Order: sequence, then structure tokens, then C-alpha cells
Amino acid sequence: MTWYFNNDGVADGPYEDAAMAALLVQNRIKGHTLVWKVGGEAWQEIAAQAPSWWQPVTATQADAVVNTRPPITRGLVPNAPVVEVKPAASVGFLKKIFGFGGGKK
Repeated sequence: MTWYFNNDGVADGPYEDAAMAALLVQNRIKGHTLVWKVGGEAWQEIAAQAPSWWQPVTATQADAVVNTRPPITRGLVPNAPVVEVKPAASVGFLKKIFGFGGGKK
């Protein structure tokens, strides 16, 4: 099965099952990392999906698998979820220009 994981808001992949297990060993992904599989409807945490590769592998196996990763194909998968940042409270136009609206002195 082909997987992608949320790497700071960017879909990183494709990875096969063995490569995902290797990424777990390398601590690049964790149980709360959002993943998406080809044919899946939504991004979910790894632990919630409990895929077959949710098993530990040795560090040697991890290095061998990750280094044989296929090329990245952007645009064929949904965008990874991005945490929405709330804008800071804005200062009014007149206050910016003239300094009006300050607190009592």
C-alpha cells in the first residue's frame, strides 16, 4: 500500500509499508503523525488507522528501505492538513496614522 505523511503541512511520500515502518524507527513519524493512504478519504493519525506496518523494525532495515524510496510525485495526493494560524488583533486605521484610541493617561 502507498502512504503519505504530513511533514510540516506538506504531503511527504509516496512510501510503501516497509518504508513507513522504517520512518517510525528513525523517529521521523510517530503515532500521532497524520497519514493518508492511496484510496483513503481523509488524513488520520497512524495510531487510529493501525496499519500492518505499525510494528518495530531494526535500524539497519530502516536505513535500507528509506534509501530506496521512489521519486516524489506532487499534485497527485491531497494536501496535508495545515494548522490555521489566527491573525493578531489589528490596530485601527486612525490609530496607525494619528495615534488615536490610546488608553487613558
